[in-house]
Amino acid sequence: MLNKFRYILKYVIVWRQSKNLRVSKKEKVKVIFDSNFLFVPSQFQLDIFEELTTLLNQRFDPILLSPTQKELQRLAKEGSPKTRKQASLALKLAEKCR
Repeated sequence: MLNKFRYILKYVIVWRQSKNLRVSKKEKVKVIFDSNFLFVPSQFQLDIFEELTTLLNQRFDPILLSPTQKELQRLAKEGSPKTRKQASLALKLAEKCR
């Protein structure tokens, strides 16, 4: 899974470069998180913020859309015991997002 995660991020970086969507090192790249991405740490014991910093090699601004937050809140209340636990951790990570 980690290799797939890195592959996807590298693909996004290459796509951004091919479209001349360059961002200076001083600017923060906006990264939109979805619920699946926030479940990665609980499933694979992986620090997604550290991995993004390493792979992007620049500062980033984690963004969480309100529908994603609502989905996580719903899963934390109504999901299976395992899903509730994972969603609760995801909500804690979501606090680091704008």
